[in-house]
Amino acid sequence: SLLSSSFGRKPRLFPSLSGVADTPPTLDAWLRIREGAWAEARDSLWTSRIKQAIQHNRRHRDRAPLTPGCWVLLDSSDWRGRHQGGTDKLKERFEGPYKVLRVFNHNQNVELELPDGDRRHPSLHVSKVKLYHAPEEEAPKDCLEVSPIPLVCTASVTTP
Repeated sequence: SLLSSSFGRKPRLFPSLSGVADTPPTLDAWLRIREGAWAEARDSLWTSRIKQAIQHNRRHRDRAPLTPGCWVLLDSSDWRGRHQGGTDKLKERFEGPYKVLRVFNHNQNVELELPDGDRRHPSLHVSKVKLYHAPEEEAPKDCLEVSPIPLVCTASVTTP
C-alpha cells in the first residue's frame, strides 16, 4: 500500500487483519484492537512530548522575571537589515538599554520606553529583550565600596 511504501510499515492505527481467518472479527475483538491502537498512539505522543521537553530544556534556562523599572536590551536581528546599511554580521545584535515601563499578558510582553522619534511599537514579546547588566564603571559606586577587613597576625615574623 501507499502508506507501507512511504513509512516502511503498516500504520498502527488500523492494524492489518491478514493473519485472521476469513470471518470478520467480533465487535469485542474489533474494539479491543482499536483501543490498543489508540493507547499505543497516546503513549507515542506522550513519549515524544517528553523527548521534546528534554531537548528544549538542554538549551533554555529560566530567566529572571522582568519588572517595571529594570533595563533591557532590545534584539535588533529582525529590524537591522532593512534600516541599517552594511553587512548584517557586523551589526550589533542588541540595542539599548531601554527602560521597562510595564509587564503584562502573564509576563509574556513588555512595554519599553523608546526614544522620541523611534517608529517601532513599544510593546514587545519577552523573547525580543534580554536583561541589561551594567559594566562595573557604570554601576553605582555604593555597591562597589567594600569595608576593609582588619588582618591580625598571630605568628611572630623575624627578619634576618
